[in-house]
Amino acid sequence: GDAKLTNSLLQIYYWESVYKFFEEYGYYAAYMGLDHTKPLDEQACPDVNGTWQQFFLKDAISDWHSYQAMALMAQREGLKLDESMQTFLDKLYDTLQTAAIQGSYSSVDALVQADMGPGCTFEDYYQQQLIYLTGNVYFKKMLDKVDVSDAAIEAYFTANEADLKKNGITKDSGNLFGVRHILIEVEGGVKGDDGKMVY
Repeated sequence: GDAKLTNSLLQIYYWESVYKFFEEYGYYAAYMGLDHTKPLDEQACPDVNGTWQQFFLKDAISDWHSYQAMALMAQREGLKLDESMQTFLDKLYDTLQTAAIQGSYSSVDALVQADMGPGCTFEDYYQQQLIYLTGNVYFKKMLDKVDVSDAAIEAYFTANEADLKKNGITKDSGNLFGVRHILIEVEGGVKGDDGKMVY
C-alpha cells in the first residue's frame, strides 16, 4: 500500500530485532561473532556481506513489511482487534507509565527512548504495536483456514524427507513451535541497589 516506514518506526523494529536475536540465541551469539559490548556497525556478520548492523536493519525492514502488509489486509477485510488486544492497547500508556515510574524514568517517552533510541516516542511505539496486533488478526484468520490432516502431513514429510533431514528434522523430532513475539504485562518486582526496579 502507501504505508511509509518512518525513522522512528525503523528504530523500534531494529531494536526489537536485536533483542529478539539475543533472546533466541543468548550466549551462542558470541560463537556467531557478535559482541554486544561493541558497536554493531563495526562487526562483520557472517550471514550478510556487511555488518551486524546491516543484518538487523534487513531483518527490521522485513518484519515491518510483513506486519504492515498483514495489517493492511486486515483493514481491507474489515477485521477488528479482539477485546484483549484492544484492552492491551488502551492500557499501554498506563502500563508504560507505571514501568517508567518504577524504573526512575522522567516520562513514558524517556522509557521508550531508553529501549528504542533517541527520537522515539510513545506514539511511535503505539503505532508499531497497532500494526503488529492488527496484522496478527489477519494472520490468525488465514491460519484458521488451514486444515491439514495427518495424512497430508505424512505425505509432505515423505516427499521432502531428505531436505528436512538436512535441517535436523526427523519423524522423531517431535512437535516444533516457533514463537516470534509475546506481549506480557509486567507486575511486581523489587527495587535494586541502584534504585531501579528489577523483575
